[in-house]
Amino acid sequence: MLQQTFLHLPGVGEYSERRFWRAGIRDWPVFLEARGGGIVRGRRFDRLAPAVEESIERYTAGDWKHFEACLPSAHKWRVLGDLADRALYVDIETTGFVGPEAITVIGTYDGRTARAFVAERDLEKAVEVIEAHPLIVTFNGAAFDMPLIRRHFRHHRF
Repeated sequence: MLQQTFLHLPGVGEYSERRFWRAGIRDWPVFLEARGGGIVRGRRFDRLAPAVEESIERYTAGDWKHFEACLPSAHKWRVLGDLADRALYVDIETTGFVGPEAITVIGTYDGRTARAFVAERDLEKAVEVIEAHPLIVTFNGAAFDMPLIRRHFRHHRF
């Protein structure tokens, strides 16, 4: 599914992506093969082709953080097809306050095992579980859960 999106490319929005698809350009290799034809020609192709080539390289290398950084928030779900077996579903519970001690529980599910990491017991162990997964899935997590987890464990990179 990820290889069928162009939204992570500079200057490409949903309208342009739909135009690519309608023109038969349904994935990155087809885009590169379409050089000079149809809606992908001239400066537009010259501008986007290096980013498409980089996308193929990063995809092949498993550099999922690249796509996380480049995809609009509403379209990050597109990596799920490629990473479903390595996704970690995360939810947190808090005291209701914002601060280093706000997290009381971090719940995780990896498709097989549900775990609860509890403050003052084993909350720190959640770090290694989160770091082991290239895709973190949350409900409203980009705005709340993950920023709070990042602040709590500021010496780790999620």
